[in-house]
Amino acid sequence: MDYPSVTQIINEFADYSMVSTMNFNLSISRGNVVHKHCLAIARGLTVPELNGEAQGYVQSFQKWIDYVKPEIIAVEPEVKNDKFGYIGHPDLIYKKNEQVYLMDIKTGQTPCWTWIIQLAAYYYCDLPNNPISAVEILSPHPFGDIPRVFRYSRDSINKAYSIFINMLNVYRYKNSKEWMPR
Repeated sequence: MDYPSVTQIINEFADYSMVSTMNFNLSISRGNVVHKHCLAIARGLTVPELNGEAQGYVQSFQKWIDYVKPEIIAVEPEVKNDKFGYIGHPDLIYKKNEQVYLMDIKTGQTPCWTWIIQLAAYYYCDLPNNPISAVEILSPHPFGDIPRVFRYSRDSINKAYSIFINMLNVYRYKNSKEWMPR
């Protein structure tokens, strides 16, 4: 059985109707470029200088790397939850001061309700001995300033995971066609 991704499941419920199609597509494009370059930096690769809108975000991420000096454990690993049948790809798993963090990078500057749900789904994937101490969103600054990091409490993660499981159940039902009249 193919497992749906966390993003597929959440996107069934996310409402982007308030964003124009052009702005939405530009945001997706910018996010893809920023992710590609930030994850290359996390892998220790040399990244060519960027021009344009993505440049500040990537510089901001580099400032975080230089300041925090995280020990990168994994970059975009595939994680899965066999009990509930889904997969995901968090951006980073890193270690700092004996604590292990699961992080996703978001270019949006305003926290979104889907962020914590996505992190909760990743957190509850089948990780060996689930070493994760905390989950975070890193929001790079568009002009290269220090990024914001949003860390979520265990209580928040548990509540969000309960919501994610409900979303997963609705996603499965909707895509099963069991609801179709016979």
